[in-house]
Amino acid sequence: MSSEGSAVSSRLAVVTARQDAGLNICLLTLQAEDGAPLPPATPGAHIDVHLPDGRSRQYSLLSSAPYRIAIKALRDGRGASQWLYDNLAVDDLVRISAPRNNFSLREGATDTVLLAGGIGVTALLCMYDTLSAIGRTVSLHYWARSQEETFLHAELSGKEGIHIHSCGGRATSMAAVMAGHGPAADLYCCGPERMLTEFAILTRDRDPQRVHIERFEADSTGAFPQTDHGFTVKLARTGTTIAVSKNQSILEALIQAGINLEYSCEEGLCGACEARVIEGDPLHRDSVRTPLEHNKRRTIMLCVSRVRSSDTLVLDL
Repeated sequence: MSSEGSAVSSRLAVVTARQDAGLNICLLTLQAEDGAPLPPATPGAHIDVHLPDGRSRQYSLLSSAPYRIAIKALRDGRGASQWLYDNLAVDDLVRISAPRNNFSLREGATDTVLLAGGIGVTALLCMYDTLSAIGRTVSLHYWARSQEETFLHAELSGKEGIHIHSCGGRATSMAAVMAGHGPAADLYCCGPERMLTEFAILTRDRDPQRVHIERFEADSTGAFPQTDHGFTVKLARTGTTIAVSKNQSILEALIQAGINLEYSCEEGLCGACEARVIEGDPLHRDSVRTPLEHNKRRTIMLCVSRVRSSDTLVLDL
């Protein structure tokens, strides 16, 4: 199944400004094509940006009025960010989704620590700005390979509470930073997978309600149990029953059956295809929520979730 994404809530936006923001990084300002206000977004939110060939990628919002996103050209990636970096210019139109937030900020925390690696800093800057504006205690630690590759180096290096660590020199470790903050601190981390793995290890004894991770790559650190059989999905609103084969995702089976659904990444990263479970024992394989969060909410991500012990999932669709 090709990764085309759903256009249920997408709209056209125009690029109103483009700024060089670091080596192979551009900062884009977006406004609605028709001049109407774009939907508001909370700190930590992201949008999907749709490419002409049908692919889509997720980008964090640095601000919501107007929308600002940063695109880093990944020369060894799958080509989407490279195309956007090379081709998007002022006055170009691009299709974007409404904002979603799987990385919500708790503004009432007494101490907030933001930990960023590489372009992951873009998911945290809006949080920093929001907390600074309301007088909360916040610090942002940002690890970058070099000054050239640091996002908005000149602008960020002069701000109180922002600490830029160059990976090319003798950098402060994440463990050392976290050691200076007690159990009451709220910790947020976004960066490459190895950084997130280290963060998970360092925070395993902390209150999980105060530990927050944002991923834009599938989590490769855990070994997910594999199902070796198909199962059935029942749609509670219509009574429709749909078979899901062992080589097929729930999302693929539903779309093949003509069900109109919101979706985007198809990798368990964006949260677009979240659905509520009424009955059944789901196996969660996404990187958006923890299994505990899913169990409390009674939700799954249709693109990657399977069944654990039951043969049927009843969904609120």
